[in-house]
Amino acid sequence: MRLIAGAWLPEGHVLGMRPARAIERGGGRTPVWTSGYREDEIREATQGPRELLVAGVCGATQPQLRAALSGPDVWWPVTREWPGSFVAVRRERAEVSVRGDLSGLRTIYWARLGEAVLWADAAAPLAAAIGTGPDPIRALCTITVVGVDPLGDHSLFEKVNRVPPGAVLRIGPQGVRMHPAPEPTGPQGHNHPQRLAAALEEAVRVRAADASSPTTDLSGGLDSGTLACLLARDTPAVGITWRDDFSINSDVDHARAIAAQIPLLRHEIVTGTEDSANYHGLADPATVPFTDGPALALAVLGTFDLTHAAARAHDSDMHLSGEGGDAVLTGSGSLLVDAWQPGRRREVLRHLARWARVGNTSVLDTALQLATLARTDHHRALANLATDLRRGPIDVDRPDALAPCGPRPGAAWLTPHGRHAIADLVDTSRTRTPRKMPPGRRDYWDAIRFSGTTHTDTARIAEHNHVPLHFPYLDDTVVTVCASAPELVRFSPHDYKPLLYGLRGTVPETLLQRRTAGAFDGTARAGLRAREPWVRDLIATSRLAAAGLVDPARITTTLERTLCGAHSHAEIHMLVVTEIWLRTLEHHHDHWWTGTPTEREATLCA
Repeated sequence: MRLIAGAWLPEGHVLGMRPARAIERGGGRTPVWTSGYREDEIREATQGPRELLVAGVCGATQPQLRAALSGPDVWWPVTREWPGSFVAVRRERAEVSVRGDLSGLRTIYWARLGEAVLWADAAAPLAAAIGTGPDPIRALCTITVVGVDPLGDHSLFEKVNRVPPGAVLRIGPQGVRMHPAPEPTGPQGHNHPQRLAAALEEAVRVRAADASSPTTDLSGGLDSGTLACLLARDTPAVGITWRDDFSINSDVDHARAIAAQIPLLRHEIVTGTEDSANYHGLADPATVPFTDGPALALAVLGTFDLTHAAARAHDSDMHLSGEGGDAVLTGSGSLLVDAWQPGRRREVLRHLARWARVGNTSVLDTALQLATLARTDHHRALANLATDLRRGPIDVDRPDALAPCGPRPGAAWLTPHGRHAIADLVDTSRTRTPRKMPPGRRDYWDAIRFSGTTHTDTARIAEHNHVPLHFPYLDDTVVTVCASAPELVRFSPHDYKPLLYGLRGTVPETLLQRRTAGAFDGTARAGLRAREPWVRDLIATSRLAAAGLVDPARITTTLERTLCGAHSHAEIHMLVVTEIWLRTLEHHHDHWWTGTPTEREATLCA
């Protein structure tokens, strides 16, 4: 598995182990190891006692790398301006600093091992090193409530700490410190679409530069279609479109129309079957790809198996995905609360009509909901949610899209012990919820970081299938441009993803004019029907139920309603991937670390 890890050691301390199959990139008191990276994905620079290592796709020049060493102690802001997606590590004497990214696609974790401190861009290896296991309550929180941060500076593993996305980890003789990232800001004016066009073009270019056989998703939608057009503007590439016979949408037609206008883009369609529908390939946890958390992509392994096989057939050494575009380019209806300012209110009212249509409700009801949201204190809402959970069972059909927080339908599965455990997490999350952050801004960043964390594991599944997967929309340079754009530049009642309009003339106009999105509910239904006995057995042997957190009988009731079309697939989808993740971890726990040569030699001589 691709991994970057390191340690901080007290003077005279010997760690006695290292990540298995890893290459040591620097020793002493701050060793760094990498595994699974190509040599061209590791960049290093040295200036005096300072060293910088960058792991991943990075468009910085060698002088730029050195400049990050010659600058002040606060070095990481300049790295946010470099195109690509990477982890940056700066070492100086007995101190090490590590930064991931803003979206959470590259999250850093750390843990104490005696007097030493270990860090890595995955939590499970650190849990294996210190001998702890997963925290099922934090995993369950995502299934049962929305608008709640179950992690903060924790992870899904006991005693393994998380560096919140955007923050920088510093470890030295003074201890462990974290420095939060400043809020991205951009220049005023109306040039955000042009700035985004430049950022996306560079994000694709820096990846294509070292690729000899690039491939890309071509769903027919705006996000993947834009990347496909940018990739194939100067480079021959293959665009892969997924289709099946269970879902009705126009994705394939749109993908064909895009490919017909891009001469260097070869189009290939992959067709799914009932065997490749949801929950394919999960029966034996020992063969399921490793993920660091309950990855939603685990439920659609059949889709990835076929699309990745198509990419491998073309010897792909770089595959682009448009995932992350929805979160970064737009925003939720709550951003209209943030935009309700003098001079902009008439425009906000026009937006209300569009949001009401999306929510299938009236403009008046939507306006009332937004007015309520504007008056709601998020801390008070979290306290009320915790009280409701402790008071008794909660049964809702779907989350309230315009509430600051609330229960999901999965909350109905909780036992009394489960409800109190989730309530405790809700209460804890209040301490790290900014009081002054506007609701639209909060929801926007939550969506980006959920997308980043989710697609970290999507990339691990692709790695398992020997396909290097990339998400340009989640690069810091792209996120920064989109996050600094005013709300009403990202969200328009007339235009879909208007930030992409800076690419007019580069991408086909028919692509920019698409107003629909493909849906694959039919695939989910087909997979659930085909593997119903297995899903029932998974519920009957639930690890979450064994921990006393959920009631299998209530989950089965939801399953019955889902099978007859009376309930969304989302809850069963989330439960299945969580249960599979808990089982899969049991097969990966002992594979992460190996003894150092010194330790092995000492054992032989004993």
